[in-house]
Amino acid sequence: MIVIGVIKILLAFAIPILIGVILISWIEQGKQIFSGLEKLALGFPLGSGLISFYLFYLGILRIPFTFWTASAIFWPFLLLGIYIWWKRGIKKLIHFSRPIIFSETRGWKRYLLIFLFVVLLCKICFAFFNIMVHPTYFDDSVTFWNYKAKVFYYQQALVLDNDHPDFLGGRNPHYPNYNPLFKTWVVICNGYWSEKAANLNTLFIRSEERRVGKECRSRWSPYH
Repeated sequence: MIVIGVIKILLAFAIPILIGVILISWIEQGKQIFSGLEKLALGFPLGSGLISFYLFYLGILRIPFTFWTASAIFWPFLLLGIYIWWKRGIKKLIHFSRPIIFSETRGWKRYLLIFLFVVLLCKICFAFFNIMVHPTYFDDSVTFWNYKAKVFYYQQALVLDNDHPDFLGGRNPHYPNYNPLFKTWVVICNGYWSEKAANLNTLFIRSEERRVGKECRSRWSPYH
């Protein structure tokens, strides 16, 4: 069951990356403008943004949020990706090469660069550990995002009635819905509501909020 859950979560993040990579490859029109790593880096925010907008559009049309309706956006992009692959070859879709930053650095600069990558990897692992172990803090942006995502998931729609307490996700209807809608997408792929799964896309943000929260508590604690 754990393996199946991990596969579902990986699928939830792989689909927006593929959507973004395919769209960028189509925009390139056969030219090699971006490297493979650059496409992956640009593909996730682009794909996740499209999925969030698509879910919002489904909500406006009052179409229920299910896996099949939510994932329908992926199939046209998959066909487009197959067309690009067949017409231009796999290298036009995505091609990995040695990063220029490594080839142009020598001596101590290369070791410093490797050290910075190791520090970044440690930060990612630490933030991931926090997400898996600690509950979401109350009264911060992540709590708003998770609350709204939970409403979207269980309502299977956007509540568009102004008088309803869950109007546009409730809690704060004017709070941006990009993150809550993408969290909803992740949980839909997961098959059930999970706070840990919902927090994965706020990995860096939540780590920084925890650090700032600790600083604020330590700074104001002498006055309480």
